[in-house]
Amino acid sequence: MAQKTENKPKETYREVQAHVIAALQTTLESGEALLGFTRGRVSGGWKGKLSVGVEALFAPDVNIGLTDRRLVLQHVTATSGKPSQILPHKFPLEKLSRIQFSEIETFGGETEGRLVIRETDETTLRLRLTGKEFCRDAQTLAEVFKSLLQAQQKSTVHPTSPPCPSCGRALSQPARFCPYCGSKVRENDVETATENVVVPDIPISASVEVAPEPFSPDLPEEIVSSVKPDSPSASVEEPSFVPIFSTASEPHIVPDAFAISAEEPVVRNADLNTPLDFVLANAEPEAKAEDRLVTDADNETVASLESKTETSAEVENKDEDKPKKNDKDEFWRDFARISGVTPPD
Repeated sequence: MAQKTENKPKETYREVQAHVIAALQTTLESGEALLGFTRGRVSGGWKGKLSVGVEALFAPDVNIGLTDRRLVLQHVTATSGKPSQILPHKFPLEKLSRIQFSEIETFGGETEGRLVIRETDETTLRLRLTGKEFCRDAQTLAEVFKSLLQAQQKSTVHPTSPPCPSCGRALSQPARFCPYCGSKVRENDVETATENVVVPDIPISASVEVAPEPFSPDLPEEIVSSVKPDSPSASVEEPSFVPIFSTASEPHIVPDAFAISAEEPVVRNADLNTPLDFVLANAEPEAKAEDRLVTDADNETVASLESKTETSAEVENKDEDKPKKNDKDEFWRDFARISGVTPPD
């Protein structure tokens, strides 16, 4: 009897989708997130396949994954769909300029699409997609890449070189078609793209004025030991320096006489011109005020003061003894002498 062979049911899209996500998760690094995925086949000529690697000539079926850092192409077996032992190919987002999806006319057949990946060095890679679900996933992946490119791309557009509305690259001269992506350029699209260019503002904290470091001489050990290294807010006061030689010369003041205490020896009739030897030899201790004796010089001084006092008293007495003049008689005499009229009695 011939045994009946039971065909396995075909995997649904959900099951294939789960296998694609699980396989791509093994290629991610720590902190990387899977933003888009699909499954396709490397197509085109040998030049496009060699841009991926020689492996693309023998294992064209790949899982396509997009993260926030790069684009991943993971080789899978055509029969089982499991990941191949070939190492995946990774393209950083900085080296990609465009990812574009377009549908393929099949004339009533199964839905197919084309995913074109263009690098910054103008290398192009084409991937063919089969199935309505995979085409929809590829279209979503292209839209996510466009949003990532707009967020990460820094605007360096000059007013004389407007950007391309499709790829965003600056056009060196007016043209009807973009020389980078080949899309048609219209004047309205160029004006709209130029108005939407956002120039990032420079933060205020980016411009920092650096002051010169103050002069820090060697501090004494007492000051250094008093500051704790654990306390960041501790501050050391700089010692004040006094110059040894001053620029302005101060006048030297010589006193006219020196104060001598009562207990120090005193030389009578001595001045600044008296020799020092004579002063030391004839020095006598000065007597205190209560023990001082009255000398002849003191008596002569007292007598001269008394005579001056008596002389001033005698002058005052003589002025008092003189008769006082009659001011009225003197007035009329002067009047008669000047006017020639005899004054009345």
